[in-house]
Amino acid sequence: MRSIPAFCCLLLLCSCRQNHPALQLSTFREVPKEINAGSFFAQNGSDLEKGNYLFVQDYDSVAFVFINDKLVRMRLSACIIDSVANTMDETYEQNDLTVKLNAKYVNDAGDKEHDFEGRITVKNSKGDSVAKNVVGYDLVE
Repeated sequence: MRSIPAFCCLLLLCSCRQNHPALQLSTFREVPKEINAGSFFAQNGSDLEKGNYLFVQDYDSVAFVFINDKLVRMRLSACIIDSVANTMDETYEQNDLTVKLNAKYVNDAGDKEHDFEGRITVKNSKGDSVAKNVVGYDLVE
């Protein structure tokens, strides 16, 4: 009879764990001072206008992302820019985290509220991952 309550507790613990992903990608508003000029990405145009960012990067190989309620500073480890297709594939790393940004430049005519459309994927060394579609713009000072 003792095994039934133990089994119920184990089942409850396992089901609770499934409701809380190991990686949570959230927005942040306060951009670190070391980002002077670069690219800013949000989940949609409205968040972009309001300054609710998912990912920011500077032109000196540094990026920031808000993961599990913590602002994480990352370094560029790989970058492929295709000037014909107007795409960029960048990889940033910090300890056990990897962030991949795949984006396409979409504002050749200057008629859109954003310059980029793409996807950001965050993975940890345990194999957990989270991905979101993003839009972004360049800020040049």
